[in-house]
Amino acid sequence: MYILWLGEAASFEVALVGGKVANLSRLATTHRVPPGFCLTTTALDEGLNRDIGYDPVEWMLPTLYDNLSHAYSELEVRCGGHALVAVRSSAADEDGVIASFAGQHDTYLNITGQRQVVDAVVKCWASAKSLRAIEYRRRHGLSLDDTR
Repeated sequence: MYILWLGEAASFEVALVGGKVANLSRLATTHRVPPGFCLTTTALDEGLNRDIGYDPVEWMLPTLYDNLSHAYSELEVRCGGHALVAVRSSAADEDGVIASFAGQHDTYLNITGQRQVVDAVVKCWASAKSLRAIEYRRRHGLSLDDTR
């Protein structure tokens, strides 16, 4: 399972979607929240081809790429056409008791089109391994190896 929609019961699990998405998903069950989806932590664990160059499309295994492309197409339908999205982190250990991660991972706004969404997702994932993010993790005693 790589994709979860806001408001689905499984999207309340912080370990699977991160704190930001889990909280937004809970809100979506009782408030008007624009449609959206997230990639689960299993997408990062299972969906990447780590033996390839930087081309973001090549970073993702075909199954993950297809899932993400299909979800974006579905989002366009749910939005009634052209969908501008925000691609941002919601790591499983972000925004916890000991660390907020504000500004540590890159965010991409007003992204449109399947290829652009894929590019932004890969860049967002890569920012979790940036020097600033690694140093922030180190200073807060968080794992440097298991960023999900």
